[in-house]
Amino acid sequence: MKNIRIFLIASVSVLLISCGGDSSRQNADSTTQPTMTGYFIDSPVHGVGYFTSSGLSGVTGEEGEFQYFPSDQVTFSLAGIKLGTAVADTFVTPNDFEALSATGILNVVRFLLTLDADKNKDNGIAIHPVVIDAAKEAVFSSADFESSSFESTAAALFSKTSNGDSRVLVDSLVAQEHLDQTENDLSDGRYDGVFDSDFDGFGDSNDNCPNTANSNQSDVDGDGLGDACDSSDDTDSDGDGVKDSVDNCVAVANSNQSDVDGDGLGDACDSSDDTDSDGDGVKDSVDNCVAVANSNQ
Repeated sequence: MKNIRIFLIASVSVLLISCGGDSSRQNADSTTQPTMTGYFIDSPVHGVGYFTSSGLSGVTGEEGEFQYFPSDQVTFSLAGIKLGTAVADTFVTPNDFEALSATGILNVVRFLLTLDADKNKDNGIAIHPVVIDAAKEAVFSSADFESSSFESTAAALFSKTSNGDSRVLVDSLVAQEHLDQTENDLSDGRYDGVFDSDFDGFGDSNDNCPNTANSNQSDVDGDGLGDACDSSDDTDSDGDGVKDSVDNCVAVANSNQSDVDGDGLGDACDSSDDTDSDGDGVKDSVDNCVAVANSNQ
């Protein structure tokens, strides 16, 4: 019996050591894996808090960056007031927020855009420290984002006043367009910060019709405004600064538009002199009384 007890004790010890070794190795694997960098984007969102399901936390950087481990969930917040939670990834946008309706997502976007320090959504969304301090005393909750009358919520009021100035809450249509532009920018797997309002493949800054889709960028009159949104034809075939529609010599440069004989054809391209000094309907070159009207000649 004594030998059996010793054998059992030894066997249990081996099992415990074995199990303990596996657990230690698993813990080491999870704690030594490198952190990943993700970006919170609706334009880069700088200055909001984040924490992950693995315990990482901090404040998003100037490019919206945050740290996470694979398989993490990440929650973004403003002084503890939850904005949304999503599966952590290279890029996270408000559209990725779980447990928020479409209304809730859109209102979060309106909230952030209104809070933006310089009110310029195209250069990123920066949350000023004064806003963070104000949020610590705020009386609203994340439930406000789901309100169908968001304009009248405490969260909306906070977004308009917490920067210390008077602001107008960003309109739903503007917010939706901005979010759509962000998603469009990210569709190639990277964020370029180039918005394409009409989704024609040309960023607004390089698009000759930024609000009208024209993937061919056709500009027949060369005035810098694409044909798709150009209401006037400014073609100037001879390059004399006078557009064809009013040029008396369309194919010959004549910026002074001189037309001595008044026949509507500029001197630069008029091969015949139609001057009629006495106005009798007979041009001077064949008039037998150049200075005296005599239409019957």
